[in-house]
Amino acid sequence: MGFCRPTSVIEGSIVGTPVHMPPEIFTRNYNQAVDIYAFGILLWYLLRNTCKLPNNFEMCSDKEQLWRKVLNGQRPEKIRGIDQ
Repeated sequence: MGFCRPTSVIEGSIVGTPVHMPPEIFTRNYNQAVDIYAFGILLWYLLRNTCKLPNNFEMCSDKEQLWRKVLNGQRPEKIRGIDQ
C-alpha cells in the first residue's frame, strides 16, 4: 500500500501504534513489506468486528510495554473459525 515511510524515523521518532507496527520498524531495518503486516492487523480487526485491542496487548500499561511484546514476537490471538 506504500503508507510506511521512513520520514518519522529520519526525524528521530517512531510514530504509530506499536500493536499495528511490525517489529522491523523498531529496528529501523525495513522495506515496503511492512505494509503487509499492517494490512494483516487491519484484516484481524475486520474479522473480529471490533476496535478493541487484542487480548494479548490489553493489559499493557504503556507504549513501551507494547513495543517489548511486539519485539518479543507477541501477536494478536488467532480468531476461532478462521484457518491459517
